[in-house]
Amino acid sequence: MNAFSFFFKALAAKVGFSQARHHLRIASDEALLLKEAEGLVGKMTWKKLENFEDLTNEYWGLRQLDNEEKKLREELVANEKRLATAEDKAAQPETRFTPQLEEAQQRLDAEREKLAGQLRQLDGKLRESERIRKRFNGFKLKLAVLKAEGAPDDQLADVRQQIDDVKKEYVALAAVVEGEKRAIENTEAIIETIEQEEMNLTAQITRHERTLTVEIATIRRRLVDLNARLVVIESDRKRLHEDVGHFLCSPDNVGKPGVKENIKDVAPVAARARSLSRSVSLHRRLADM
Repeated sequence: MNAFSFFFKALAAKVGFSQARHHLRIASDEALLLKEAEGLVGKMTWKKLENFEDLTNEYWGLRQLDNEEKKLREELVANEKRLATAEDKAAQPETRFTPQLEEAQQRLDAEREKLAGQLRQLDGKLRESERIRKRFNGFKLKLAVLKAEGAPDDQLADVRQQIDDVKKEYVALAAVVEGEKRAIENTEAIIETIEQEEMNLTAQITRHERTLTVEIATIRRRLVDLNARLVVIESDRKRLHEDVGHFLCSPDNVGKPGVKENIKDVAPVAARARSLSRSVSLHRRLADM
């Protein structure tokens, strides 16, 4: 949306043709596109910002993540080779695992992978819950300000409806979170049971086989930990890319020294991000009319 379009829609809103929900939906959709554009700008430019003081924290944070990822991937490759060697030894006729132990290990691996997925999903829901909580507090503050300003009852009623809608959304999400927490507890209990079963089976095989079993289980656990940490690193990197892009694309910063030079290779994307930022702001203003 440009300023010309905003003028006419604002005029229409003042005479009673308000489309608040329509503008809120567009603002939400464009905000997601804005995040993607800012993330792309950050991803394409951050390596040039070592001496850019305003983004020192983001630059060195990304450098640290790159270094950590490199070490983790080297360790990942080394552990995959160790696992292949240990499994080759275990497959030899004289050191073959019992079928029961192999089956227990497969179930254990599957449950650990399931748990990792559940934890990532719960983390996403908790982040979403925090966003809803911020919206709820924002609407409460809006209601208090409008009351103090003597806003008409119908406007206050609209804000109260927004508060009720957000509250219902939060309650529904809280129920989902509780369900996921219970599912995680069930999965952890299953893992504990299988680990105990694995320990009992391991005690029944030869010392050499037991050594291989422990080694393979340890390596597999380490591989799960490494992959989980890599997922977190990627998430943190995406957030920092977005922070860098947000700063470089912000209309307030476009005139600062060094900004234009650093985004010249991605100027069309940066321009698109600024356009989306203005449009989101205008749609939100229209939604509040």
